[in-house]
Amino acid sequence: NGLVFNAGMQYAAKLNKKMTLRLAPFLKLLLPFSLGIVSTFFGYNVFLFYSVLLSVCYLVFYLILTLWFKRIRKYKSLLGIALFASLFFAGQANININNLTNKYDYFDKLRAKNDVLLLRITDALTAKQHKYKTLADVKAVIHNGKTVPASGKILVFVDKSIENSSLKYGDELLCASEPMAIPGPKNPEEFDYKKYMALANVYHQVFPEKDEWKLTGKNTGYAVKSYIINLRAKLSGYFEEMLANSKKYWRWK
Repeated sequence: NGLVFNAGMQYAAKLNKKMTLRLAPFLKLLLPFSLGIVSTFFGYNVFLFYSVLLSVCYLVFYLILTLWFKRIRKYKSLLGIALFASLFFAGQANININNLTNKYDYFDKLRAKNDVLLLRITDALTAKQHKYKTLADVKAVIHNGKTVPASGKILVFVDKSIENSSLKYGDELLCASEPMAIPGPKNPEEFDYKKYMALANVYHQVFPEKDEWKLTGKNTGYAVKSYIINLRAKLSGYFEEMLANSKKYWRWK
């Protein structure tokens, strides 16, 4: 039994070594790409055009060196540097490409003062102290009666009322309130809510008063997502009720 066990362990070790060697090239490529992505979250980022340009330039440089590698061996270290830099800036370019503010039709680039936004609610209402908060997609900007298709996400805060509590996922509404950029932290130790929302591609918020928004009467949400959101709300209410009852029980005990 001991011989069989030792043979099995040796085989597993050899298999693990082979798998590690096979994955090593992939990990070497993934590391600089991941570092490029992570660097953007700490502010070390270049504009979309330059990140793509630098990535392509380093890639071309790498290919040129590869063609001449057999003749000029002293360029071996430059190959690694060129490939690392190309993948690093490719990671930054990936983040920049997926950043909604870089899109040509981002709503804040299209809107002017007093324009109206056509929004579609994409999440359930969350009750705050004096407001309901939800997330919405910007579908269009209405300028002088002309509807211009737009993109982007925005936080929406409406007053707490029985009427507003009926807002649900998929509802479309017209909003005439002026959007504002989400503010950054005022103190060094304060939670950076602006950066947190930027991870979800949300950079603006709006606080419409009662006379600054109205429903269009359309609901363009997806049935499956609507079911999931409603189920989540029911389960959340159920667990909150259970927690409240358990606190009453232990208080009575």
